[in-house]
Amino acid sequence: METRPQSASSRESAHKRDTGPATSGWVRLEQLTALVLVAVVVCVGWMVTAAYEPTWFRLFSLDAEIILVVAVLSTALILVSAAALVNTRSREK
Repeated sequence: METRPQSASSRESAHKRDTGPATSGWVRLEQLTALVLVAVVVCVGWMVTAAYEPTWFRLFSLDAEIILVVAVLSTALILVSAAALVNTRSREK
């Protein structure tokens, strides 16, 4: 049985099918996840700064700051989990 070499365009189209969803919804999910992960890094930096210099850069009351950080971390966890789930589910098809 002889196999013919694939053309470059057929290899590219096969690669596009195998790399996961390339829809605008997937791209927006990735962008939103990246934005929230940057917010997590900012929150961690802010927490370290607030721990060493409590009088600097206080945004709200301590309770409000804790709620804000927990909300950002929870959102990041949910978005990263959703992005991973969508990415692995699309490859199973």
